[in-house]
Amino acid sequence: MVGSSSEAAPIEGRAADAIQAARTAFEAALRLIRPGKRVADVAEKLAAVVEPFGCQLVEGVMSHQMKQFVIDGNKVVLNRPSPEHRVDDGEFEANEVYAIDIVVSTGEQVAIGMWGMTQASSSGSPAGTAQWVITGSVAGRSIVLQ
Repeated sequence: MVGSSSEAAPIEGRAADAIQAARTAFEAALRLIRPGKRVADVAEKLAAVVEPFGCQLVEGVMSHQMKQFVIDGNKVVLNRPSPEHRVDDGEFEANEVYAIDIVVSTGEQVAIGMWGMTQASSSGSPAGTAQWVITGSVAGRSIVLQ
């Protein structure tokens, strides 16, 4: 999450770019995850949405289908596919529920562990200055396909 030390001071610069990229990616995910659409089509389009902001989706972050008493269901949407992270393709169906997790960074980032993140490299940002924006999972946003 990105914030300002003062409530009166607006968030600007790279932090503002990351916040807007995450918001735009979340809105795109809402439009992409619909009955009849394919899981494999989501990642490429989400990457294209955050690119104009000079940001990237964080590798290893997934949005999961949810079922009663099951938080991480069978269908998974991988935000940024890589050779290490792949998911099965499938079609979204009516009445499925998904928890949408969007994690955006201004650098090249790799998720480690449950909550830890590490900076693998930082193209365009000096070491240690990449901005993180986590949306969806923090707000607990989920969608029901109808």
